[in-house]
Amino acid sequence: MQKIEVKVLASKQLPSDWFKRQQVDQKATEELEKNVKTIITQVKENGDKALLEFALKFDKAKLTTKTLKAQAYLASLFVLRRMLRGKLILLFLSPLMSAA
Repeated sequence: MQKIEVKVLASKQLPSDWFKRQQVDQKATEELEKNVKTIITQVKENGDKALLEFALKFDKAKLTTKTLKAQAYLASLFVLRRMLRGKLILLFLSPLMSAA
């Protein structure tokens, strides 16, 4: 497994133009949107077959329908956990907010 080095910098250590907004390349943005729409359409039309092809094309990952289903299951658990955490936080905060 490849190690990733993460550096935490104070804002004073960054170049002065770091936070300036970068100019958007409109042509590149339009091309990206077109490519994403094409991928979404192919996945809607071809389902798992398209996902498997894109995993191979972009990630060089040879997946199976079984691994896709397992990943979808894990992703749904992650989303559910996040949703529940948000609900629990709201339930915890609502008495505090009504008291304010």
